[in-house]
Amino acid sequence: MRMLDIVEDILPFGAEQWQNAVSQFNTNIPAGWTERDGDSLKRKFQKLVTHVSGGGSAS
Repeated sequence: MRMLDIVEDILPFGAEQWQNAVSQFNTNIPAGWTERDGDSLKRKFQKLVTHVSGGGSAS
């Protein structure tokens, strides 16, 4: 996944780093995809992390 590779390379923790990730992500995006902003990319990443890790308690 391209987005995950970009986030892994940058390891963004602040708004400026997320903007750097967005700049890379939006470069050469496939036709039909909409460009993302920093908040949008961060939300998508966090949603994927929550989904993959289960996102719930062990009880």
